[in-house]
Amino acid sequence: KFPIIPRSRCIMSDVPRQHPPSRSVIDDEGLKWRSCAGAAVFNSKNEILIGERMGKPGSWQTPQGGVDDGGETTTEAAIRELYEEVGLEDGKHVRLEKMDGEISPITCQYKTEGTGSWLEKEGFAGQELSWTIFRCSDSNLERDPSLVCNLSGLNGEKPEFTAVKWENLDWVVDNVWE
Repeated sequence: KFPIIPRSRCIMSDVPRQHPPSRSVIDDEGLKWRSCAGAAVFNSKNEILIGERMGKPGSWQTPQGGVDDGGETTTEAAIRELYEEVGLEDGKHVRLEKMDGEISPITCQYKTEGTGSWLEKEGFAGQELSWTIFRCSDSNLERDPSLVCNLSGLNGEKPEFTAVKWENLDWVVDNVWE
């Protein structure tokens, strides 16, 4: 029913890894965007899993990060980010959600111009975020994500979040984007 990307393609381990540069795209206006994968995990109430950002109390976002250059797909990057940032595994805690019979990311762009962020310093106009949709398949995760999620930072990554929770999608859209 749900396709599972082999773990060998998703690089899940506790050994620090070398980070290849993130893939980028150039739009029709010549602007350079960092390619990113967002993991949108929904529970049975259609609430979305979000994490409170490390060092930014009250600031919440979904697991997300750059798509590694060198052949990583958006779906593979979303699976990797979900594991690295909250310890969730496709096929164990969550399942990829098919849309119209295919796994097809939903893509949006957001500019970081004027923020002084590292993206701006690296010459990016912002991020092109491709969303991969997952469905919660773990009853404990459904009940209380703080009991299942591992926020320590995996695959040699630094922790991203201090807490996790389920939240209404409308609230997320209104409050998460910076």
